[in-house]
Amino acid sequence: GNYRYYYESLSRSLGLEKNVRFEGFVEEDLLPYYYACSDIVVLPSYSKAEGFGMVLLEAQAAGTPVIGTNVGGIPAAIKCGLIVPPREPIKLAKSILKILNNIRLWKEKAQSIRNSISKEYSWETIAQKTYDIFCRISKKK
Repeated sequence: GNYRYYYESLSRSLGLEKNVRFEGFVEEDLLPYYYACSDIVVLPSYSKAEGFGMVLLEAQAAGTPVIGTNVGGIPAAIKCGLIVPPREPIKLAKSILKILNNIRLWKEKAQSIRNSISKEYSWETIAQKTYDIFCRISKKK
């Protein structure tokens, strides 16, 4: 986003440039690769405007644990990961370390739920649930 250059500079000043990558726009068909190559996907949103956190479901469907904040629909999207309060960088950092210090266990857990997430949130499943809701609503009127 608008702070990319700031964060790139910050990562260099902290000596993290070998551990942090700023990819910019990534084509949709490459997203599963990026998620699968990541140790953790973190969505530190602080606005209630955050609708659902689809990125977290996509990451988990690729077998990657996630961390999200307790805003909007983010908690509902977390099946394998941790939830932290928004604007709490120390708690966020501790959560990141908690997963990294046990990454093998977290990756195994994330891998075990991949298929269930992919099925539960597939376009076919969501379309059927939406259709069913519309049918129930139309019968009530």
